[in-house]
Amino acid sequence: KTKYVIEKDRSPDTVVGFRKLLIANFGSLFSAWRRSLDLDSNGVVSQKDFSEACRKLGVTSTKTLWKELDPAGRGQIAFKELDPKTAHEMELLQQALRTNFAHSREGWQL
Repeated sequence: KTKYVIEKDRSPDTVVGFRKLLIANFGSLFSAWRRSLDLDSNGVVSQKDFSEACRKLGVTSTKTLWKELDPAGRGQIAFKELDPKTAHEMELLQQALRTNFAHSREGWQL
């Protein structure tokens, strides 16, 4: 069983603390999104999937974190709610790939 790092043996109760926990365990928020949160790679994470990922990480303040990530109460979040800056940079990269290749996947094959 994988053991995850929880800072000071404390579950984070803010999104800032949750982000730090994800980076400590996965190296980056993008990696955490791909390897722990958005397991089906559909671009969104439901509250149920988020709660399950948090449980595996030992995070207990799931409802508090969810309210902060999904204040509109849509029932799902995208990567931009977790990491707006990286999400923006990834969108710019996707736009550049679409501009220069028939399909963005071609650009990743270089």
